[in-house]
Amino acid sequence: MRVNVKKFSKIAIIVFFMWIIVFFLTSCIGYVKVVVVAPISSDLSEFGISTVNAIKMKSEEVNKSGGILGKKIRIYVVDDRGDPDTVSHDLRSILLRNNFIGVVGAPFSRIAIPVSEVCEDMKIPFITSVATNPKVTKNKEYSFRSCFTDDIQGIAAAHFVYDYLGLRIGGVFYDISDPYSSYLAGKFATEFKKLGGKIVAFYPHPQSPVTVEFPIQKMLEQKVQFVFNPDLYVDASMIYMELRKQNFVGPVIFGDGVDAPQFLARVNRPYNAFYMSHYSMDNQCWIRFYNKYNEMYKTEPNIEAYLAYDAMGLFLEAIKKANSFNKDLIKDALKNLSYDGITGRIEFKNKNDPVKPVYVYGFSNFTPVKVWEYIPDKID
Repeated sequence: MRVNVKKFSKIAIIVFFMWIIVFFLTSCIGYVKVVVVAPISSDLSEFGISTVNAIKMKSEEVNKSGGILGKKIRIYVVDDRGDPDTVSHDLRSILLRNNFIGVVGAPFSRIAIPVSEVCEDMKIPFITSVATNPKVTKNKEYSFRSCFTDDIQGIAAAHFVYDYLGLRIGGVFYDISDPYSSYLAGKFATEFKKLGGKIVAFYPHPQSPVTVEFPIQKMLEQKVQFVFNPDLYVDASMIYMELRKQNFVGPVIFGDGVDAPQFLARVNRPYNAFYMSHYSMDNQCWIRFYNKYNEMYKTEPNIEAYLAYDAMGLFLEAIKKANSFNKDLIKDALKNLSYDGITGRIEFKNKNDPVKPVYVYGFSNFTPVKVWEYIPDKID
């Protein structure tokens, strides 16, 4: 019997491609895919690793309990590399080629702002974990956050210094290249002046400065009672050490960018130092998460881990509320969502920024201690 080779080859090719299609469908069915944006290979990679670890932890917890609306969660990590242009290109390319229903993470404002613009353009819900600059969500429908904004943080810091510390004359030292640092510096200065205080030195520095000796010397010549420094922990630790080296013993107040074990590892027993935070350490949910994360990853979590975990929790809660994987319905569900996370209650009141308190921590024997809190009446 003669075999028609050409006919057999055509059938084989058809069968092969049908097998590929079936394999693809069966491998994807039952999964909901979410992009995680994180700085894995930047100089702040600790935050990137924390982002992925926390979101992976939350996803695994949900998957073990049966998933979400009958589907398991799969995350796809995009390394932003600390580069706004690169992350915009990479994220857009990935979202165009794949059926993702949301984006979570992007902890730093300089990255979260372009990420929010991509997601807005492509109508995909995005929840930043800890990017506090208002531009991330301003005039956007699809971008949200699990943290407070720098508008709230700046007001809280000003009241803490003016009302709690009772100080009236200060200096501000900030990173002019960072949207987070520069915006928060300006917001703090404006609010402090409204309360009746004076900012006699308002000095910028470049990103990752080689030395801060001279500008700090000039600032201290103005006889400031305190210094407000809204930098991330790498630069903030260097600035704190230089202030103490130049014999400044007054209060140094930081934003939430130093809320990480890595800050303490870089400074020598901080004293008369304070920072803003998003959570209370006496929250039992926070304590359970802290212990579980420590046990699972053999390292302490930082602020990014807490808020990335809550950001993923918010996204999954919105899916449940919408009872759908439709991106528009998820977005609508987020706008009026109330969620009890490990950082406390996160409540959206038809806004894309949640109503949340600001906690202020100091240090005692190398350990953070909560000293004050600010509860905003509303978010405009």
